[in-house]
Amino acid sequence: MVAAHPIEAGVPLAECDAVLIERVLVNLRENAGKYTPPSTPVEILVRRVDGQLHVSVRDQGPGVAPGTEEMIFEKFTRGDAESATTGVGLGLAISRAMVQAHGGRIWVAPTNGQADALKQPPGASFTFSLPLGTPPAIDTPEESSVSASARVSARAGAIPGQAGG
Repeated sequence: MVAAHPIEAGVPLAECDAVLIERVLVNLRENAGKYTPPSTPVEILVRRVDGQLHVSVRDQGPGVAPGTEEMIFEKFTRGDAESATTGVGLGLAISRAMVQAHGGRIWVAPTNGQADALKQPPGASFTFSLPLGTPPAIDTPEESSVSASARVSARAGAIPGQAGG
C-alpha cells in the first residue's frame, strides 16, 4: 500500500524519458513491497533540492545491511542472497543505469536512522535525483497561431511573409 505520496508545491517538471523513469519507480516500489511486511506503508516523496528533482521511495522494512549500500546496486546482487524473496538482483542495477543516463544518481539510506529503542526497523529510503533544466517556453495564444500558420505555409511550400504564403 502506498501510504503517502506528497509532492512539494512548486516542484518543476523534469525533462526525462518517462518510460525509463517509470521503470525506476516500479523497480523501487516492487522492492519495497517485497521486503516490507504486509500492510506496512510505503511513501513516495518528490521534492526540489539544490536545482535537482529528488524522488524517494521509503519503507519500514528491515533496511539495508550497513556496508552494502553501494554493493546492492551491482548486477546479480540481492539484499539477502538466501532469501525466499523472488528476484535475480538486476532491478537496482538497471535503475542506477537509467538514472545515470539522465545525469542523475541513486542511493539508499535508512528511513528511520538506526533501529531505535522501540525496536522499530530501520527501513530503507531509496532516492534518485534528476537534474532540472530550463522549462520550455510557453507560447501565448497569439504566438501559437502565428507559428502554426507559418508551419502550415512552410509545409505547403510557401515562404512565410510573401504573397500567397
